[in-house]
Amino acid sequence: MRKEDQATSRAKSQLGWGEDNEDEYRKWRRHLKVHALMNKITGRRGTSNTAWEAFKAFAMDSKNELPSSGRKLLKSAKGDKDGDKAHERCHHLLLDSLKKDRETEVKEGLADTALQ
Repeated sequence: MRKEDQATSRAKSQLGWGEDNEDEYRKWRRHLKVHALMNKITGRRGTSNTAWEAFKAFAMDSKNELPSSGRKLLKSAKGDKDGDKAHERCHHLLLDSLKKDRETEVKEGLADTALQ
């Protein structure tokens, strides 16, 4: 596994996703993608603090498939036993999701160009 893949796996695991609920993770990512598209969020850079905070709040909403264990960790005033790594890992997953969405757009664009 590449370092990035390990970081993503670690983040998913800490926030409550595992092999038994991979579909819920995919649903969460789809919810994020729709929200990001509707709000023109393509990454942290170029996104206002207000819009980014709203994006994070959206990601943490129970209606968007974030496991309750992950929500509990992220809402804890004390953080977690690892010095509040949950917030860092959630941030990593948000950025990773946006990055993968951008990569998909590029691949689809290249595929469309090749068909023409």
